[in-house]
Amino acid sequence: MQKQSWMKLKDLTPAASNSINATVILVEKGSTIEEGKEKTKTCVALVADETACVNFQMWGAECEAFHPGDIIRISKGIFCHTPKRQGHDRTHFKQTAFVFLET
Repeated sequence: MQKQSWMKLKDLTPAASNSINATVILVEKGSTIEEGKEKTKTCVALVADETACVNFQMWGAECEAFHPGDIIRISKGIFCHTPKRQGHDRTHFKQTAFVFLET
């Protein structure tokens, strides 16, 4: 089994392959919309790590499964400039909930 390398968001570059592995926090999430004749649910979320923030396209049940403050580990993601090229075959899961403690 090959070891996955984890990257920081500031190091993302557009690529045609599923090569992005990153751990991010979901900062905010837009409204869920249904697209196309199949009524596929999608939403765009703002995610960040300690280096940068980017928009993250969510599909189907992902739109309801994740909430602001969740820590998400993304495996085999694609970074691109055109929304329709983003892949459905990536995997990600909620790692833990993030709690901000004000001191």
